[in-house]
Amino acid sequence: MEIKKLLIEKKGTILDKWIDQALSTYPVEGYKIFKSRKDQFANPVGFAVKSGLSDLYKVFCGEMEISRVPEILEYLVKIRSVQDFAPSEAVGFIFIFKRIVIEEYKREKKVDPEIEDLLSFEEGIEKTALMVFDLYMSSREKLNRVRLNEFTTGRQIVTDSKCPTSIISLSLKKEKQISSGN
Repeated sequence: MEIKKLLIEKKGTILDKWIDQALSTYPVEGYKIFKSRKDQFANPVGFAVKSGLSDLYKVFCGEMEISRVPEILEYLVKIRSVQDFAPSEAVGFIFIFKRIVIEEYKREKKVDPEIEDLLSFEEGIEKTALMVFDLYMSSREKLNRVRLNEFTTGRQIVTDSKCPTSIISLSLKKEKQISSGN
C-alpha cells in the first residue's frame, strides 16, 4: 500500500489525529478552547490549525502542489511565531504528521512502508518543514523589526506600559489599604 493511497483512504482518521496532536502543543486550557470552539472569529488559533493542516494534508495527497505550502501555512506560522514556542516546537507539527502516518501505515499493513515510498514521503516532509521554518523565521524577523522600531521611536512606552487609568486605580487601592491598616 502506497503512503499516498493510505493518506487518501484514512484521511479522516489521520487528519483528526494530526489536528488534535498539533492543538495539544498548547497549554491544557488553550487546547480545550481551541478544540471545542468552531467559530473562526471566536477561535482564530483553532481555526488556523484546522484549516492550515487540512489544506496541507491535500498537498501530501497530491491534490495541491508543494509550492503552495507557504501560502497555505502563512497564517498558522505567523500565529505560532508570536506565541511562547521554541522554534522547534513552533514548526514541530510537521513531524507529528510523519509519525502519525507511519504508525497508521504499520497498523494497516503490519509492515514498514516500501523504502522508495517512504523516502519520497520523507522528502516531502523535509521540504515542507524547511518552508515552514523559513516562514517562522521571517515572521520572527518582522516582529523583531517592529519591536526595534517601537523602541527607537519611543512608542514602546505606549505599547508596553499599563493603562494610566489602571495605574491610578492600583495606586489608590494601595493608599486605601495602607490608610486602613491592611
